[in-house]
Amino acid sequence: MKQLFDYVKGFEHWFHANLAAAQGSVINELGVFFLILLSLWVARWAARRWVLRWMIDLAAKSPFEWDDALIEFKVVRGTLTLVLLAVLFWAFEFLPSLTFWGQRVIGALIPLQMSKVIDRALSAGGKLYLAHPIASRRPIKGFLQLFKILAYLVGGLMAISVLMGVSPLVLLSGFGAMTAVLILVFKDLILSVLASIHIAANDLIQQDDWLEVPQYQADGTVIELALYTLKIQNWDKTISVIPTYKILETPFKNWRGMTDSGGRRIKRSIFLDQQSMRFEPPSYLVSLLQDPRIATALEAEKEELLQRAEAGSLTNLRVFRKYLEGYLRSHPKIADDMTFMVRQLQPTPQGLPLEIYVFVNEVQWVIYEQVQAELIEEILAMLPRFELSVFQAPSGRDLREAGPAGAGGL
Repeated sequence: MKQLFDYVKGFEHWFHANLAAAQGSVINELGVFFLILLSLWVARWAARRWVLRWMIDLAAKSPFEWDDALIEFKVVRGTLTLVLLAVLFWAFEFLPSLTFWGQRVIGALIPLQMSKVIDRALSAGGKLYLAHPIASRRPIKGFLQLFKILAYLVGGLMAISVLMGVSPLVLLSGFGAMTAVLILVFKDLILSVLASIHIAANDLIQQDDWLEVPQYQADGTVIELALYTLKIQNWDKTISVIPTYKILETPFKNWRGMTDSGGRRIKRSIFLDQQSMRFEPPSYLVSLLQDPRIATALEAEKEELLQRAEAGSLTNLRVFRKYLEGYLRSHPKIADDMTFMVRQLQPTPQGLPLEIYVFVNEVQWVIYEQVQAELIEEILAMLPRFELSVFQAPSGRDLREAGPAGAGGL
């Protein structure tokens, strides 16, 4: 650092001592100009070698995260470049033949460099924001992109006004006549901005939400919610990209409520052969209760079932339904504080649907499917114990076993 300060002090002394004598000639001014450029290049090299390295080491030792982000996204490096451009702008004051165009060119580069620094600073801020839990519920990437666009628009407008030597307000007044054209050109941008505001204000979509958009054949997790696009990673690992404003024009299903509730619904039906349903005597129930597995599941309903059996109004389907309720309530993966039903639906030509309507206390897809498969297996395996059978259309094997008589009967 001391070497750098000594260099700057020596350059300042040389500048004031020798520059005035060289101002009378254009050739001398060009020579001085190149000397200035050479000096600034050396200053830039020295700043990166000492100042920037010192700041990187300082950020590495700091317990804060924001300084690391500024270094990572080269905000400091961009700021040093901005300082050098400002010094070069000031140096043209001592070169009368080059002052006019030199300061105009450098004056146009300065707002563009400022826009670049703002872009990097916003990217650094976006990374810091992602480290907080609220980032998944309130994504701001779309707004950051909007601010970056505005920064470059303002920087470009300032650069043009400096090159043309007119006020930015004059340029803006001239753009008034082109409003309709600008609206047409930036229609998607305007719609995307409005859509992003609507999505954020109403909390419609968040990062990592499970989103289902049938119109775009998208069904998966939201991996990016930006200004222009919404990216969904489908369950087959493909990526669906949907324009942000289009998502508000088409129906979609957000499964976040299921995830937040901690339960995932099972709604499955087994079609029972109605001819296998009958009234059963008390001996039927007594026989079933000899099985400890069944007796445990029917413990709470045993007295009521015995009374029905003695009254002659007990059906094997009712016993089986009560068994399922008891089995499901004792299952460690079934949530008993959510909707819980084992019900019959409207009879159909394919049989009587017996539906399970319960919630698994896990939202992970793999675990959910395992529990659902386990329940279906339990039902199909236990039906014969209750003298019930599943309805299914006859297969080719059934027809062959039936023989010519059976086939002719069909």
